Amino acid sequence: MAKKMYKEPVRRRLKREIGAIKRDRLLYIMVIPGVIFFLLFRYVPMYGITIAFRDYNLFRGFSDAPFIGMKIFNRMFNTVAFNRAFVNTIIISLSKLAWGFPAPIILSLMLNEVGHMKLKKAVQTSLLLPHFMSWVVIGGVLYMILFTSTGAFSGSTHTGPANGWSVFQPTWCCKMSARTNRTWSAGTEPSD
Repeated sequence: MAKKMYKEPVRRRLKREIGAIKRDRLLYIMVIPGVIFFLLFRYVPMYGITIAFRDYNLFRGFSDAPFIGMKIFNRMFNTVAFNRAFVNTIIISLSKLAWGFPAPIILSLMLNEVGHMKLKKAVQTSLLLPHFMSWVVIGGVLYMILFTSTGAFSGSTHTGPANGWSVFQPTWCCKMSARTNRTWSAGTEPSD
């Protein structure tokens, strides 16, 4: 008799759940496309991650590629360039945090204090304009303006060697462009 008393609430609860599913069946039907989307484009491609642990050959195909484990990663970690790339990645990430987090807040506070409305709108437009252009176009324009031999500042940049001082020297150009990119976008770009 104790078993019968225990099973009745479970059956009643199951019947209530099935009734709720039948009642809300249209909601469940509306969820089906989203579930299919996430299955097809989020979970099925996860199988492709295993290519990093396989000896993949284009002609043999993905499924016939033998599993080799961490061999590729060990080879990558032991290269000379890995340490430099790793350190550069850490430096750029920390630089993005240091420059990219306070820049939008400071910029917003500064723009909030501008009393002249036309000046405020002009500054906002100049800050947001690059988001409507390709960074390749902006980089090309800056390169042409700052180029040592034919740029707008070509006369003032010939302070160094015979071929001129280049603004694009690799020693500091990469760091400065990363900082400028993050600061220029000042909060209008989604966070990483």
